[in-house]
Amino acid sequence: MSKHEPDGRINKYHIPNREKACELLELVSNTQGGCPLKEIATQLSIPHTTALLITETLLDANYLAQNEEGGFPLGTSLVQLGVKALDRATYRS
Repeated sequence: MSKHEPDGRINKYHIPNREKACELLELVSNTQGGCPLKEIATQLSIPHTTALLITETLLDANYLAQNEEGGFPLGTSLVQLGVKALDRATYRS
């Protein structure tokens, strides 16, 4: 499936699983205490195996963590990225 730009053109660089990884991070960021794998798969309408593969990739990069209850909260790499983004942001008054 091709993703379209706002002007209707097809984005030939669209990668569906990367989009799902971004959606997964958004989902987890809005979930108190971490999101279980089953809920990730359900909320993103993806197979359990796809959710597992994306989650494992994000765990390896520390973009996600795993808690004792089996949920996946955001990981330390995202905190570090956020701090860097804030440090480099320019604010206008």
